[in-house]
Amino acid sequence: MRRLSTTAAARYTLTYFNSRGAAEPIRLLLALSGEPWHDIRYPMAAARGGFTLAKQFLKDREAGAFAVNMGSLPVLDVRGPSGDVQRLGQSHAIARFLARSHELMGSTPEEAAAVDLLYECVRDIKTRWFRVKATKDAPDNDGEAGAARRDAKRRWWTSQMPEACEQLEGALLAASPASESPWLVGDALSLADVAVYHLLSTPTSVASGSCVGFFDGEAERVRAASAPCSRLSASVHAFGALPAVREWERRRPDTFS
Repeated sequence: MRRLSTTAAARYTLTYFNSRGAAEPIRLLLALSGEPWHDIRYPMAAARGGFTLAKQFLKDREAGAFAVNMGSLPVLDVRGPSGDVQRLGQSHAIARFLARSHELMGSTPEEAAAVDLLYECVRDIKTRWFRVKATKDAPDNDGEAGAARRDAKRRWWTSQMPEACEQLEGALLAASPASESPWLVGDALSLADVAVYHLLSTPTSVASGSCVGFFDGEAERVRAASAPCSRLSASVHAFGALPAVREWERRRPDTFS
């Protein structure tokens, strides 16, 4: 396993694979917290039809190390003031826990509901994209995706993704009145901004120059789809300019996924 943070007094220890995946919004939240944290990563590699996982992960899973998440990752260990450790599972539960712990769930019950609503809308869009990527298809002779999957992705980028961004902006306008702040709910940064940034950001990796946002390698299409949505775009721009976010993206590993 690879440990990227070594601060002995870390309150949080996040365990996941050497990948962005489901853990990246959690890492953004930990970076925003300003607290020391351990980032433990099991090695993984791309393989035909999926990934290969480290033997140590399989061994630890067999031993019940990830029972709190039904044998899966991510897992977050939270060290209390007395040294006791609580283990949490499920990426969305972890994200909400960190958001509540660091006052990123709005300032009123109504704002908290709006934050949660937008977070769930982002989840819906991601689910739609995963279905597109999972389109059943016969690969071409060179092993690349065949016509069915290429057509599904073409439809996604030409109509479905722009429509999804428009729907997300519509949900935002209905749930949260506009303010002079760039943030999506109220006048303060929230979990909603983290979720939208993870979906729509198009940062580039210093190491490879590739897009390392949620939609790998599709920076121009993401920008084109979201450009008409002024409030979403303002939040993404403001969030990406935060020093804690810029520092995390500068030092995070350049992984393939």
